[in-house]
Amino acid sequence: MLIYLLSLLIYLTPILVLLYMSAEIYIRNKEDRLHKTTALLFVVFSLIPVSCFIVGLHPEAYRERLVLLLTFFPATLLLTFVLLFVKELALKFSATTRSWYSLLAYVPVPCGIGLLCKPSWVYLEFSHGAYFTHYYPSKGLDMLIIGLALYTMIVSIFIFRHSFRQNRASLHKALYSKQFILILTGILASASWGILFAVVAYFDTPLRKLDIPDAANFALLIFAGFIRYSMTRYSFMPSVENKYMVLHELSPMPVLLLDHELTIKESNPAARQAFQEIRSELDGLNVRELLSWADAEEPEPTGLLEGEYYAETGERRTYFKVSSKYIDAEEQNFLYVILTNITDYKVAEEQITYMVYHDALTGLSNRRHFQQLLQEACQTSRRTPISVALIDLDGFKQVNDAWGHHAGDYLLQHTAEQLKRIAATALCVARLGGDEFAIVLKDSTEQELTALARSLIDELQQPVAFENGWLRVSASIGIYTASGEQSDELLLREADRLMYAAKHSGKNQYRFTYKTG
Repeated sequence: MLIYLLSLLIYLTPILVLLYMSAEIYIRNKEDRLHKTTALLFVVFSLIPVSCFIVGLHPEAYRERLVLLLTFFPATLLLTFVLLFVKELALKFSATTRSWYSLLAYVPVPCGIGLLCKPSWVYLEFSHGAYFTHYYPSKGLDMLIIGLALYTMIVSIFIFRHSFRQNRASLHKALYSKQFILILTGILASASWGILFAVVAYFDTPLRKLDIPDAANFALLIFAGFIRYSMTRYSFMPSVENKYMVLHELSPMPVLLLDHELTIKESNPAARQAFQEIRSELDGLNVRELLSWADAEEPEPTGLLEGEYYAETGERRTYFKVSSKYIDAEEQNFLYVILTNITDYKVAEEQITYMVYHDALTGLSNRRHFQQLLQEACQTSRRTPISVALIDLDGFKQVNDAWGHHAGDYLLQHTAEQLKRIAATALCVARLGGDEFAIVLKDSTEQELTALARSLIDELQQPVAFENGWLRVSASIGIYTASGEQSDELLLREADRLMYAAKHSGKNQYRFTYKTG
């Protein structure tokens, strides 16, 4: 009686364990195809020991067909489900067409249907123990099942190898390799166990005389155990990775994954779209070839990418605010980089800055910008001559009175263009207000300043065509030069004094002082 109960326990243990794992896997993620396939696979697993138990309860006349229907035919279905499981697992990590794998997975099914037709080489021998009825397949049937088991192993290896080569996620490639190897080990171990006991049972060995259930059925439990272990060891049926991949793929912000040399290992669709005008393929590219530091000086290297960068995309610059963080994956250290497009913000910022520092009418620097640049020049060039030229238009009020303000505006714009052309090498050309302009020059000789002043006098007194007439003005110019050790206020005050001296001396002339000693 003890042997009977022990044998019954051997029947029930794999059934209960397999059904429990089937329910557990399905509950973990009811929507995932891999979870559904795995749960169904374990249910089919459990049918094999169930069928072995049921066969022993039926009359001998029906036993052979029952064994073929309830044991060997489900065994071929089981191999198909194993291959479908392998296919779903492989497709989780590659973009290979599903139908191509499915075609290989369904090969055992027609073999199982052929068994039900009971060809002459398919038969069973039965022996009766004290408690259980045992069956032994014919040599042809045994070879068919062993052949299908070998086919399952070979195709599984092929699918894993093929999908691994097409693996599109570099970060997880090492992890996937371990997962695939673990599952393949489970397939090999369970298949080897099943084949071993199938061969042993075929020959007249002491095992045939034991009144216990077929030990080959435990191959199912071995394979299921490997899958269960892989779930807990690598968390490959869940969710953390799925959530990461969903966030990674669907994120509207560009995301890059870099190795320690800042080489791009992964890029999401948003990143590929953002840089498509530069590169069609980002993976393998060093990020320094893609992004440039937006400020004048690059920060001290810290390993992290932080701050504002830009990329030359087509004919314009695209600006990004970059943040990054180190992450560990499979004993490797990666830099996870998120880019936020701030181009619109930068354009608006530049427009505001431009308006703050430039004259709206002429586009020249305004008084604020002029004073800032002059102060910086004095501070950074202590022993270099700094020159300030102030230009005041003679007769501008008469033009405004006679032609109107639109003519005056046109004349100011024309004057600005002339100043920019003549003083092209100047640090700054500015409109200080009204009809008064200023030029800041650095390291100019007395001869160069004299030539500049004469050019300005000659050009600005030329009549300017406007509508049906001519606009005529001249210029009074004061130029003061001193070393940068002098204050910017002194330079401006002295240039202003010289400009008014020229105006009071008859206009259309210049005065300058050159002090560098």
